[in-house]
Amino acid sequence: MKGTIQDSKLSCDDVAQLHGTTPQTIARWIHAFNKTNGDISVLKDKDKSGRRPRVQDRPSSLAEPWRN
Repeated sequence: MKGTIQDSKLSCDDVAQLHGTTPQTIARWIHAFNKTNGDISVLKDKDKSGRRPRVQDRPSSLAEPWRN
């Protein structure tokens, strides 16, 4: 992947909105990516300690029929 963020001239705010996160998170991702000379694997979530959730996240569209 070649510098798509730099080439497209998107701001951290723009990218954050696209990915549903904060501009600070995007800035951290860019810093980590640049620090490793473009190693995309640095952006992968790390294993977390603790018990796994009992209920898995589900798309909100599954809840739509029951809303009213």
